[in-house]
Amino acid sequence: MFNFVIFGSGQDLYRISYSELIALDNVRYVSTPYDFKNPLLRIIYKIHFSLRINKYIKLPFKNMWNYGYYKGDFGNKSPICFIFFHNWCEFEKYGLIKYLHKKYPDSKMVCFFQDLIELQNGLDIYHVKNVFDLVISYDSVEAKRYNINYHPTVYSKSLVAQNDEIQKSDVYFLGAAKNRLAKIILIYQYLQSKGLKCEFYLTNVNPHDQLHYEGIHYIQQMSYQENLQHILKSACILEVMQENATGYTMRTWEAIMYDKKLLTNNIEVRDAPFYNDKYISIFSEITDIDIAFLNDSSNNPVDYNYKEQLSPKKLLSFIVKKLS
Repeated sequence: MFNFVIFGSGQDLYRISYSELIALDNVRYVSTPYDFKNPLLRIIYKIHFSLRINKYIKLPFKNMWNYGYYKGDFGNKSPICFIFFHNWCEFEKYGLIKYLHKKYPDSKMVCFFQDLIELQNGLDIYHVKNVFDLVISYDSVEAKRYNINYHPTVYSKSLVAQNDEIQKSDVYFLGAAKNRLAKIILIYQYLQSKGLKCEFYLTNVNPHDQLHYEGIHYIQQMSYQENLQHILKSACILEVMQENATGYTMRTWEAIMYDKKLLTNNIEVRDAPFYNDKYISIFSEITDIDIAFLNDSSNNPVDYNYKEQLSPKKLLSFIVKKLS
């Protein structure tokens, strides 16, 4: 029914998550706004949209780039469904949606929020709802709050090379500290006191806020492939939710896809179709963490029987159904 153009992200996480779709003939994936083949154009574009420059001088004519984000290259005349990650919403104010509607009159516009709407500074969700044909949130609570559609994030499995330099761990965590730093540190201290080997990697933590322990590593970033290598060497993935978030995170999908246990404070998981108390342990208070669950290796191999349900092809089917 449709060809699909996904205005996505250049992050490895999303390239992997959507890799099943990227391989399809009727899908095009635009990783970044400045994905121009001409290197000079990329430089000029970055200057034009530079946050530092535009803070002092609002450079005009940003709509001039709308032609270059996608150039029709499908071999059939099926209508196009444009799927925008929420980070592309700002380009609507430069006329991108109007441009695409004019160039492709039968097209449909979909916006998919894969982070909390309440954290998007300056975003007017009610305006977004008026502009797009379909708006989706990965968080069921926010979907109800704003009367939009709900669909969880998606995931495609990737082949991961073993890294013998990475040590095995009982519990692994990677993430930006955000508003969770104190809680993450307390979880580490509690697990370590129970004799568990933990490897926590925290990004973008102010040096003044860093508390140093053997198993806590403060880093700027980690490639997603390296993250997956750590997951392979871990028995359990830790998930600590952002404040007010209820949607299933990539850590949940990684546990399912790579057959790992999940330790999470997301109580919504208990009602999930993939929930299995053999593989998932939920805690509200840190002292509620089930240490026996983490020490028990008798449940291996882990298998949630849910990998196929995470396929991004399910997302396309959902969108087509909603649009029809």
